[in-house]
Amino acid sequence: YPSEYIPPLRVVAFDVNSQDFYYVDTQLNQDTYEITDLPAGTYHVLAYVRDEGPGISAAYSQAVPCGLTVDCKNHSLIDVMVYPGEVTEDVDPIDYYAQPEEVDWPEDPTQ
Repeated sequence: YPSEYIPPLRVVAFDVNSQDFYYVDTQLNQDTYEITDLPAGTYHVLAYVRDEGPGISAAYSQAVPCGLTVDCKNHSLIDVMVYPGEVTEDVDPIDYYAQPEEVDWPEDPTQ
């Protein structure tokens, strides 16, 4: 989060092959998350700020592995593969830098 703290977030995994989604809420300054009982499949992962106003979101996008520098202009969502009985790690929805007119990320489906 582009600040000196991490706000409470709602981290949402969207199944790319259906309308299904799964989420977990985090607390102030929590820097890890786990969505338990996530069915095997392919997901896009986004985080929505819960307490500081609507519309603030971040994603696990191509800009994340690029390093989130000014040269990282690709904000398309990364397909995350979840396999049965395995933990998928290092899925960090921390791309807060995409401009709304640049991306077509989903809104928080829990609102």
